[in-house]
Amino acid sequence: MSHSHVRVPRQNAGRKYRFEAVIFAVAIVLGGFYVHSRLWPHPVDQSHETATGKVLETRLVVVGTKENSYGGFILYRIEAHVTYPVNGHTQDRWMPASEVSGDRNFLALLMVKQTGKCTVYWSLHHEQNPMCLLQ
Repeated sequence: MSHSHVRVPRQNAGRKYRFEAVIFAVAIVLGGFYVHSRLWPHPVDQSHETATGKVLETRLVVVGTKENSYGGFILYRIEAHVTYPVNGHTQDRWMPASEVSGDRNFLALLMVKQTGKCTVYWSLHHEQNPMCLLQ
């Protein structure tokens, strides 16, 4: 009889599966951090004044373009038309409502997700440069 059909189990087969499990767990955790940072708004810094605003309409605007070795791409940002109170007066203006991004589809998704309210915030004593945090 030939010994060519005798199979000896490998000693480090279990080690390979543990390594793959660790890599999978790390990928899940990093993916969770990425989704959390992109989809959930971050709180406004306490050094800013805030007001609750009513979003009348939103639009996606082109902010600029960038060139790289593979060609170019367009940068977008959401702007919101908001009314909000400041010192007893109602303000009505367009303002930035997102970070600048090259991912137009992601910003369009954020526009669909918004509820008609936003937190308007600005630096102390500089209410001429407000920003809107969509809710």
